[in-house]
Amino acid sequence: MIAVIGSGGKSTTLKSISLLLSAKRKICCFTTTRMAASQLDFADKSYDSFQSFFADPSPPNISAVYTPDPMHVKTPFQLSDFPLFNNSEILFVYEADGAKMLPLKFHKNDPVFLPQTTHVISVIGLKCLFQPLKDVCFRSELFIQKYNENKQQINGEQIVGLKEIEFARKEYISQWDRWDGEWRNFDYKFESKNENVVVVNVFNQIDVVEKSVVDELREKYTDAFGQEEIVQIVDQWF
Repeated sequence: MIAVIGSGGKSTTLKSISLLLSAKRKICCFTTTRMAASQLDFADKSYDSFQSFFADPSPPNISAVYTPDPMHVKTPFQLSDFPLFNNSEILFVYEADGAKMLPLKFHKNDPVFLPQTTHVISVIGLKCLFQPLKDVCFRSELFIQKYNENKQQINGEQIVGLKEIEFARKEYISQWDRWDGEWRNFDYKFESKNENVVVVNVFNQIDVVEKSVVDELREKYTDAFGQEEIVQIVDQWF
């Protein structure tokens, strides 16, 4: 089960990896928060519940589970659904947070992970670079508050540079461990839901910045850069 989190290309990433992996496995896409309806229209067929999806003896290569909700879609869950996610024939790919279509964000009550998750892809959109933080960051006030705890002094007019990108990256890739700790109430005597989960970050929207910027990030991180690279990484997982 793959969770996609972050900002600046989550839905594009979910689509890219689903199309790739559908050549190997049956894929089921959904969201634990909300998505725009058009972001799941690449699926061959949609279902209004997991019960109806699993009742289909022959689902297509790519399915989506959701119900419409005026401007968005949601995926309904029931407690009885969770054992079904252990179906080894289906690869589940889901979006676990939202970013209001902005390239940067700060997490608050999200992501909403499922315990069956085995891989987490965090996405950061580089379109936020060299723009005022308040214009490109969802929950920018929380971003600023946390950033300034390290004796920094920025505000909403701060122009986003590599330091802010690096701060966001650290915050994004820590989300599974944070969620897992909360699941156990930070009592590590209890078993982790999945201590071997794989977390990888992808810097997206690389075509909107100078190559020198991408090269500088490459020197620091072994992350994926752009859709082509994250697809190659995911292809090696399955």
